[in-house]
Amino acid sequence: MDVSETSTEDGDRPASRTFRFAMSFFSVLLVATIASQFTGLFGNSPLNTVWPQAWTFFRTASTASLIVAYRVGADGALTLLTEREATGGELWGLRRGIYAQQGETALLSAAVPEGRWFDCAPGNLGCADEIAAAEPVPAVNTAGAPSLCGHIALMRVRPGPLKLGDPAGLRDTLIRGTALDVTCERG
Repeated sequence: MDVSETSTEDGDRPASRTFRFAMSFFSVLLVATIASQFTGLFGNSPLNTVWPQAWTFFRTASTASLIVAYRVGADGALTLLTEREATGGELWGLRRGIYAQQGETALLSAAVPEGRWFDCAPGNLGCADEIAAAEPVPAVNTAGAPSLCGHIALMRVRPGPLKLGDPAGLRDTLIRGTALDVTCERG
């Protein structure tokens, strides 16, 4: 009996066919992803269901200005309540719970009249304390499961460079802020 007659060629083995199919599938997915990220081809396409994250998520997370919330203590001390998505405490953007708090922060900041925001001059190290001591704006948090309640301060910051091991906000530049007295509607 000839050994060559009983063996199959590598191309006919089920494992080989599965491997080729998987490599073809992932190659097409990679090409489609690269095309959508760099050319904007797909916009809101079904590809976003499989690969919803745009590269701007990673590129702008540490450079765009954002609003963070602080608890204002009875003594005026500020305690960070929310973090930007690209911090170690939020697993560098992989922990999705932060997005609910960012939604609450956006909801509350939209309720503040323009005249109640305090602008901070560059280098004014006491600006955050002045904001915390200001008369709070009454606001209602209507989020489904609110976490930002009581006397808080919202601060628009421009994040500084991130360094592993540094506390969040260590190098942030404060742009403006406001104090709020937030009532939470629990549903």
